[in-house]
Amino acid sequence: RRVHGDSSVCLRKMTNQELPSDCWQHIMRWCPLNDALSLARVKKSCRDAFGSAPTEMWARWCVQELFQLDPNHIALAAININQNWKEGLRTHRNLISKLHQLPSPGCQYQKYLRYLEGVPADDPFIRTTIATLSTIPESIGQLYDTVTERGHVLGSYAWCWICVLFPRHRRWLVQFPVPSKEYAEMIVVKQFNMNRYIDFLSYLVAEPNENRLRQTMAEWQQIACRDPSRLQYAPFQKDENPNTATIDYFHHRQLGALSQLVAVVNGHYDELRSWAWK
Repeated sequence: RRVHGDSSVCLRKMTNQELPSDCWQHIMRWCPLNDALSLARVKKSCRDAFGSAPTEMWARWCVQELFQLDPNHIALAAININQNWKEGLRTHRNLISKLHQLPSPGCQYQKYLRYLEGVPADDPFIRTTIATLSTIPESIGQLYDTVTERGHVLGSYAWCWICVLFPRHRRWLVQFPVPSKEYAEMIVVKQFNMNRYIDFLSYLVAEPNENRLRQTMAEWQQIACRDPSRLQYAPFQKDENPNTATIDYFHHRQLGALSQLVAVVNGHYDELRSWAWK
């Protein structure tokens, strides 16, 4: 815990100590990946520990880097370690380098992108938003999977996902049926799929311009600027199928934006709008 709290100072002092590789591996378990890499470069026992790091360590490093979470808050039970985390993290970093080369998605003329004016395309906030978006269910119906007398309402996972997706709006958390921020993060991390995330990020950086990223972040803002908790009730009747219902994009802009986010993450590119493109 001390290592994570003050890594730059503590790690420099600790490299002077002669510790066996298994001890270094335990220390690296609580370090960010960059600190673990730094240790591996300066000491052979650290290099051996890093080289033999088990899958669960790579899973922790990856989840920490993608979601900007404290490793002390990442319960191993919430991470599906049966994924190729090491290779996935390498691909992620290659794609992030492409994201870094894109212009800022912010725009002074597009009102739903003014909040990002001057913000780099690889800003931590944007990167975390992309990672969280990749955990969106496959359909609107899976988000509104609870039926009441008023019609379809958001299900338990959808509330957790919204809580994590809109971190700057947690003043509304008291309105959400979510026990805590940490609980919501655990539930969302449990749904994370590396391949799905890589496919989504690859789509965003495939073009030499920032249009795909602009559109995605503009749809995010369409929901954020209107209070995300208003998504609770959808205009679907009890006997109506949300997946086949027609959405009035003008009168239900938040729901329309949500359906666009579902479409882009799940690869339904023929359903996407382009009103935020340059």
